[in-house]
Amino acid sequence: MTFIIKLNLIRINKQYTQCFIMESTQQLQQPATSKMKTKISQLFERAFKACKYVTLLIISNTLLHIIAYFIMCNISHHCASKLYSYFCTVDHLASPTALTMSPFTLLSPHCIAIRWVMMESVNMVYFQLLMLGSWVVSKVP
Repeated sequence: MTFIIKLNLIRINKQYTQCFIMESTQQLQQPATSKMKTKISQLFERAFKACKYVTLLIISNTLLHIIAYFIMCNISHHCASKLYSYFCTVDHLASPTALTMSPFTLLSPHCIAIRWVMMESVNMVYFQLLMLGSWVVSKVP
């Protein structure tokens, strides 16, 4: 699979250099202000093409998908735990108002949703690490 991707990138690079040579010969015939505009537009086109090729590389690579999913699960768990402690705990001290408000804040819809995100992200990370460990153990001779 990586061989096919390398061949595609080589072919794209050849097409890109041919287009660049054709565009540079056309630029010699244009006035100075028009040359500046075409240079700027070429920079944007090059940046867009580079982003497109990087995106295609990431989309076509399954390992990058798995790593990105693992990172997103960790980030969502971290953010949810911070949000839960901010929105769903009244006070960190054991005061009478905190004890009386605690059942009402814990059962509010946003606290239930944040708690669900925390639990699901923990489960996802757990199963991902379990699968990684199983794969590593299966590769050991």
